[in-house]
Amino acid sequence: MRLTLLQKGFLGFGSIITLGMLLLTLSMTSFFMNYGLAVHENSLKNHATYLMKTPYLSDSDLNHYAKIHGIRITVINPNGTVRFDSEAPIATMENHLSRPEIRNAIAKGLGVRIHRSETLNKPMMYVAIKVPNGSFIRTAMDIASVHEEQKHVQHLIATATLLILIAILFLLFVSLKGLLSPLQKVNENLKKLAQGAQIVSIPIQSKDELGDLSVMMNQLIEQIAGQQERLRSLENLRRDFVANVSHELRTPLSAIVGFLQTLEDGAIDEPTHNRRFLTIIARNVERLSLLVDDILNLARIENNTAPTQHLNLCQELRQLLEDMALIDNPRIKLNLPVKEIFININQSELLSAFRNYIDNAIKYAPEGDIQISITETDNDVQFSVTDHGQGIDPSFQDRLFERFYRPDKDRSRESGGTGLGLAIVKHILQKQSGQVFVSSTVGVGSTFSWVLPKHHGDVTESS
Repeated sequence: MRLTLLQKGFLGFGSIITLGMLLLTLSMTSFFMNYGLAVHENSLKNHATYLMKTPYLSDSDLNHYAKIHGIRITVINPNGTVRFDSEAPIATMENHLSRPEIRNAIAKGLGVRIHRSETLNKPMMYVAIKVPNGSFIRTAMDIASVHEEQKHVQHLIATATLLILIAILFLLFVSLKGLLSPLQKVNENLKKLAQGAQIVSIPIQSKDELGDLSVMMNQLIEQIAGQQERLRSLENLRRDFVANVSHELRTPLSAIVGFLQTLEDGAIDEPTHNRRFLTIIARNVERLSLLVDDILNLARIENNTAPTQHLNLCQELRQLLEDMALIDNPRIKLNLPVKEIFININQSELLSAFRNYIDNAIKYAPEGDIQISITETDNDVQFSVTDHGQGIDPSFQDRLFERFYRPDKDRSRESGGTGLGLAIVKHILQKQSGQVFVSSTVGVGSTFSWVLPKHHGDVTESS
C-alpha cells in the first residue's frame, strides 16, 4: 500500500513522539525512585547526626524517639557489640563491626547501606555514623514502601504517558493535516494540469510563500524550544530551592519537635534539663526566623520592587558600624576616601550588602584585625572586608555565593548563618550591574569585595 505524504509525516512524527515519551517515562520512573531513596537517606543522616549530638538520651528516650519518627535505632560499642536496639533484643544480635555500613563509618565517619535485615526480614536502608568516643549510632528505615511507591508511580506515569501520547498524536494528526493540505492541493492541481484538465488557480504558486511558511514554522519552533529551556531552567531552580529550604527547615524543626516531646514526657519537671532544653528550642526558633527573613529578603530583591534613595556611601557605613557597636572596636580598621561618595540604591539593600560581609568576617575570624575599605577608580567604586581568619579552600570559592552553599556546614550553622547572606549580596549587586568577588588563602585570611561601575549612572561624587 502506498502511503501519502500526510501518512508518512504522521507515522514519522508519531514514532519520534512515542520514543520520546517512552524515554521520558523511564527517566521519570528512575527519578522518583532515586528521589525517594535520597529523601530517606537524608532523613536518616539527620536523625543520626541529631542523636550523636544528644548522648544524654536514655534507652527509653531512644525507644520513644524511634517510635515517633518511624525508624530503627541501634547503638554499637567500639568493639562491635550492640549496646541498644529499638526493634530487636540485643542478646540475639551478632557483632556488627564487620557490617559494611560500620566499616564505612570507621573509614569515612559515615556509612550508608541498603540490604535485607536478617533480624527483621525486611528491606532496610542503614545509615551509620561514628561518635567521637568510638561508638556508632545506626539509624535504619524500612524501604519496602519506596518500592511500593515506585510501582504506584510507574502505573500513574504509564497511564498519564498513554493519555498524553494519544492526545499528542491526535493533535499531531490534525496539525499535520492542516499543514500539508496546501501541498496536497498543489499536488492535486499539478496532476490535473498533467492530465490536461483546466485549472483556475494554484493555492501556493511560488517558493516564496512556502519559504515564508518554513520561516514562520522555524521561528515558532525556536520560540517553543526557548520557552521550554527557560521553563526547565526555572523548574530546576525551583526544585533546588525547595529542596534546600526543606533541608534547612528540617534540622531546627526536628530539634524543636524532639526537645518539646522530651519536655512533654517529663523532662519539663527536671530543673537540670528543662531550662537547657528551652534554650535550645529558642535558639532553633530564632534560626527559623532568620531563615524566613532571608528568604523573604531574597524574594523582594529578585522582584526588584524596592525604592531607591540618593545615599552617602561612607556615611551609611559609619552609621551601620555604630549600630553594630563596632565603630570604636580596636579590631576594626576603617579605610575611607576623603571624598564622600553618593549612590542611588535602596538603603535596606545597601546595609545588607555591608552587614553580610562584616558579619562573616567577625564570625569566621574571631581574632586579628578586620580591614573595611571603600575605594574608587575612574570606572567603579569598591567595598571590601579583609579578615585574618582560617581562609577558604580554593575549590570552594567559586560556589560561595550560591544559595545555601556552605564549605563547612556544621560550623556555619553553629555560628547562626542561614546560607543565604552571600547570595543576597550577589543579587543586590547584580541589580545595580555590579559584581562580587572573593580572594582567600588558607591559613592567611580572606577578602570579600563588591564593585559598582560608575557608568551605571548610580554613582556620583560630592566634596
